[in-house]
Amino acid sequence: MVRVSGELRLVTDRPALVSQVRVRAARDRAERGGLTTTFDDVVPITGGQVEMDVLPGPAVMVLEESGGFSHVVKLVVPDMVTATLEQCVLAAEVAGEADKRTLERLAGEVVADRD
Repeated sequence: MVRVSGELRLVTDRPALVSQVRVRAARDRAERGGLTTTFDDVVPITGGQVEMDVLPGPAVMVLEESGGFSHVVKLVVPDMVTATLEQCVLAAEVAGEADKRTLERLAGEVVADRD
């Protein structure tokens, strides 16, 4: 598991009013002798700060605001002990629209090596 943490903020630098995030694997994947599914897990948010334990690999995080609004963010979680939310988002941007797990893993490693 990777401890992913970071702040959710608005462009005005105020904390985003996100009450919780739902996080899931980007797709079902066979690993560690089993199956990692695309079912959501809920993570509560306090003061705009995300702290969650996630398996390495491609993931999807859904930010939920009060009033029923939500926003989807793609992540690639690098295989390391801890990672910032910024690292995971940047790794997903590097992977772009490529749907290859290898590219996603490599993108995560590149961001981890950069830091």
